[in-house]
Amino acid sequence: QYLTDGIWRFDLTILNKSLGTAALFLVALSMFLTGVAFFSRGSSRPLAYRKYYGLAGFWTALVHGLVNHFGLPAAGLHAERKLDALLSDGPGLAALVLFGVMAALSNAAAKGRLGGEIWRKTLRYGGYAALALALAHTALLKGASWGKFFRTFDPVLPSLSLPAAVFAAAAV
Repeated sequence: QYLTDGIWRFDLTILNKSLGTAALFLVALSMFLTGVAFFSRGSSRPLAYRKYYGLAGFWTALVHGLVNHFGLPAAGLHAERKLDALLSDGPGLAALVLFGVMAALSNAAAKGRLGGEIWRKTLRYGGYAALALALAHTALLKGASWGKFFRTFDPVLPSLSLPAAVFAAAAV
């Protein structure tokens, strides 16, 4: 159920946490590019990649949720079961649903039905709301770990979720 290199033990829980962190970073990058394009009024080049980062983030988040709730129990492993972890399921699910709606609306047909301006605003504000919910999900799960890091600086480097969360907060 796990691989080891003599120092580190890698199992499905590490993969699941990596999927969650990657999803947060990809969606934050998508929304960050939205802000850059909105405020720069210059090149629209960042907008060309925004959709794909967002879709990759959504699918990564979906796999994270499936691994967390189905893959880990099937492998005899358990996701974090602290109260913070259980409370974080609500914002995580709400973010995933919003990102799913955004993925469904991220095509030309939806843009034609809604009209360009409403379509853009729906994706922009829905994305920021979903990113804030994803950030809340992450903070509820990892807040104690982040606090311990800042109090003791043990381990030497923080969890990768911390810089991803800081980036997500900056994007919001």
